[in-house]
Amino acid sequence: APIIRPLWWVSPTDQDALAVGNQFLVGETLLVAPVLLPGTTEIDIYLPEGTWHDEINDKDWDGRQWLKSYKVELHQIATFTQARTIGT
Repeated sequence: APIIRPLWWVSPTDQDALAVGNQFLVGETLLVAPVLLPGTTEIDIYLPEGTWHDEINDKDWDGRQWLKSYKVELHQIATFTQARTIGT
């Protein structure tokens, strides 16, 4: 399996995960949502199935939801670690 994976790798039947092209997983437990446009400080982030820990805000989020207009400072990269194994 590749180390860099699309979101659908962990949620192959999730239509939102299938459509996301600007986020990726490192392994199965680290989700990265980079800001791709210069000067942008808000992005929409999709969290696939599972529970994800927001490393910027130190908060847990349930998966299968969008975080709309998520604030990211220019010096930050939005990363989330999986707080529990998918399917448990």
